Amino acid sequence: WENRSVLTNMLVPLGFDVQEAVDGEDCLKKVASFHPDAILMDLRMPVLDGLETIRRLRTMPSGKNLIIIAVSASAFEYNRGESFSAGSDDFLAKPFRFAKLLDLLANHLRLEWMYEDDTQVSEAEPSDGVMITPPEEDLVRLLDHAKRGNIRGLTEEADRLTLLGYKGFAANLRMLARNFRLKEIRDFIQQHREQSDGRT
Repeated sequence: WENRSVLTNMLVPLGFDVQEAVDGEDCLKKVASFHPDAILMDLRMPVLDGLETIRRLRTMPSGKNLIIIAVSASAFEYNRGESFSAGSDDFLAKPFRFAKLLDLLANHLRLEWMYEDDTQVSEAEPSDGVMITPPEEDLVRLLDHAKRGNIRGLTEEADRLTLLGYKGFAANLRMLARNFRLKEIRDFIQQHREQSDGRT
């Protein structure tokens, strides 16, 4: 779906090896060659819809034990029921919080998330409590990363800004990125852009 690249940008930094499929037939081909542990299956796809793709996957040797999470913009019970009948392991209604997806993946793949200690955030704040805003070109670049869901890009920029002396700003950005709070990141950046405009 249109958010495939956003999900890829969010999952890859966590260590997932991600392959994208453009439709159901492409999905079947990729599963045969890539042998994934899990699939996020959009129920609405061109060529071959999600339900039929799930049914066909369950007949393939490489698809029998595959974790399949059906994804749909409709949360109606019949959609959920149809996806389970077709062979999905779970159901996720769009729009969804990234944390919810991580919970499902952890549950089905038996993963345990390890979080970094956030104490460095308070240590990075300037002693006088004033947060210095980076230049406009940096804010524009950060906003672009946030719109694309590029968590890795955001954390790399936060590291760079720390070295340039914007420790308070970078610490806040890093904390939000670590928790995948993309909307809050966009609001945070936009707020600082407006403050900069007000001072010029």
